Amino acid sequence: MAKKEHKRGKGEGTIYQRPDGTWAAQVSTGHDPKTGKLKRRTFYGKTRAEVAQKMSKAVNDVNTGTYSDPSTITLEKWLYDWLEGKINIEEESRQLYNDTIRQHIAPEIGKKKLADIRYRDIQTFITNKSINGRLDGRGGLSPKMVRRIYRVLFAALKQAVKERLVTYNEADGIELPKAVKHDVKTLSIEEVTKFLTFIKEHPNYVAIRLDLYCGLRRGELLGLRWKDIDFKNGVINITQQIVTSKKIKGLKTTSSKRAVTLYGNIIDLLKEHKKQQNEFKLLLGTSYQKELDLVFCHKDGSLISPKVFYNQYKALLDQAGLDSISFHALRHTAATLMLEAGIPAKTVQEILGHSTISTTLDVYGHVTPKMQTDAAIKMNEIISI
Repeated sequence: MAKKEHKRGKGEGTIYQRPDGTWAAQVSTGHDPKTGKLKRRTFYGKTRAEVAQKMSKAVNDVNTGTYSDPSTITLEKWLYDWLEGKINIEEESRQLYNDTIRQHIAPEIGKKKLADIRYRDIQTFITNKSINGRLDGRGGLSPKMVRRIYRVLFAALKQAVKERLVTYNEADGIELPKAVKHDVKTLSIEEVTKFLTFIKEHPNYVAIRLDLYCGLRRGELLGLRWKDIDFKNGVINITQQIVTSKKIKGLKTTSSKRAVTLYGNIIDLLKEHKKQQNEFKLLLGTSYQKELDLVFCHKDGSLISPKVFYNQYKALLDQAGLDSISFHALRHTAATLMLEAGIPAKTVQEILGHSTISTTLDVYGHVTPKMQTDAAIKMNEIISI
């Protein structure tokens, strides 16, 4: 049995470790107006730091007169309290959760008391989001978006159960819209040729050309540094990314950190791109942000926002007379062209940075008309009797 570890300080309550290894914190929140007895609130979490943060907030709320008794707290307040108390979360994810609460959950059912939320309330809410949940009023949200909203709500209520604010997670067992698996959109080789020909003089040509060559994720492409490129051996090392918040971060998984071999004119294009970039360095002098060492950047060396880059890409597609497809579709296109060319799926997996080959086959393993034709020709050669 784990030994309880107590720590008390003035105004901060008690923190201790429970027998199951999790942590709990208790803090006084005032007196019951009817009985005069001291009321205490208990918080639970996986780490000491987590419960200490929750307790500290409660103490501050009590001292500033903003504390809400659990029996009166609204779902909206609990959602924001829950989000504020999460410590092991990326800033981008925190912002995404916050937007989900603010835009979708709070306006619909946020004013209800947490203790009064029932299964039927949540099911009706989820169903309505599927039918008429778009913020612009143009119909329902996609199954993917509805599921994202549900996950936030479920996680918050799950924590409420842990903290004894409610006895049961009313979001458990909710019927969700079925996930729709969309066909992977790609460019044909004819469309790739048309696109690259049209944008050949555009500043983003080399970036898009490289992406079609090896299927980098957008953040990986924009995060590529010159020191990551080994021109002598023809290799680029994928080690970092630029996220939507315009920050440079490391890659999340070991498989994402990878080396991709370059060959032929793509190397020459990168060398020419570097030469042009060096000219801007000389022109701008100390104003150039050379410390970032980015391959694809603004003329002053500063990073390009993924959103800005995406908008430029979409505009180029439109100007080239091609259908509007996501930038991620270039990654799909690269993978499909590799598979059509007969490159083994295992090699494609390593180039794309997938953790398992099953991911590669699930997403890109569809049979294209060209692959069907090639298979038919080969089988005809094998069975010729």
